Formats: sequence, C-alpha cells, structure tokens
Amino acid sequence: MRSLLGSKGLGVFIGALCLGAVLAGCSSSNGASSNAESNAILSEAPAEAANVYKQSCLQCHGGNLEGRMGKDTNLQKVGDRLTKEEIIDKIHNGGTRMPQVGRSMEEGDVEKVAEWLSTLKSDTADKPGA
Repeated sequence: MRSLLGSKGLGVFIGALCLGAVLAGCSSSNGASSNAESNAILSEAPAEAANVYKQSCLQCHGGNLEGRMGKDTNLQKVGDRLTKEEIIDKIHNGGTRMPQVGRSMEEGDVEKVAEWLSTLKSDTADKPGA
C-alpha cells in the first residue's frame, strides 16, 4: 500500500520534525523567559536593535544574551570574537548550530543588530550599549 505522504511528503515531514527539535532546544531550561533578565542588557541597547533581537534572536541567544544552546551562542561579549561584518555573515549564512536567519530579516535590521552586537566587548560588558 502506498504511503499517504509519498516520498516527497515524508521528506518534508521529517525535515519539519528535525526543525521542531532544533527550535525546542532553544527554549529556556525552565520553559519561561524572564522579563527582568531580558531587561538587563537589552534595556541599554539601541531601541531598534533591541526590537530586532527580541524578534529574531532571543529564542536561541537568550534574554540576557547568555546563549541557550551552548557557550558559542553566548553573545554577551561577541564583539571580542566577531566584527560587525562577521556577525552579518553569520546572520546571513548561519553556522554550526545557527540557521540562516538573515533570509527572513530586512537588510537594515541585520545591520542594526550586527552594529550593536559588535560593540559588546569585555570592556563594555557592564554597559552593553556603550
């Protein structure tokens, strides 16, 4: 008997399941995001960059940029590791665990969040918007 999904449908179904598993891994360990935690770093970020981050990055990188999928997803001092251009490249092309989220973002939004993230360095860890 032929499968109801067919071979292409089965591939799409399996892909959707895998994507769901990856996204589930982005959720916080207690299943909830703390508003107080989110406000710590994001409150000092430029408003437009903070809004983009909340919409496109927060789920995997956390409300305090602490990273929810391992140490490489911690963005608190990402400016020490990556330049603005390298951050833009990561957003567009993804990485080991990061999907290519730039495809679903406006280029201006990518620029805003990359500009802000590139300023987050060891010497500005206490004042992320500085």
